[in-house]
Amino acid sequence: MSGFDHDGRFGHPYNHQAGDHTLFIGEVTDLLLKEGNPLWFCQGPYRRLAAQTDSETG
Repeated sequence: MSGFDHDGRFGHPYNHQAGDHTLFIGEVTDLLLKEGNPLWFCQGPYRRLAAQTDSETG
């Protein structure tokens, strides 16, 4: 799984079609994290999350 803000390898991988996306289930055997904001999936497209500004936190 590459092209994201992470890259990793799974042992004993299994994938399952779930509607319009695929669930990947497996044991994580190696993981590399990269700098970046997390992705959020909600009602269709992926979105990027950003840190709140001081005016948003009150």
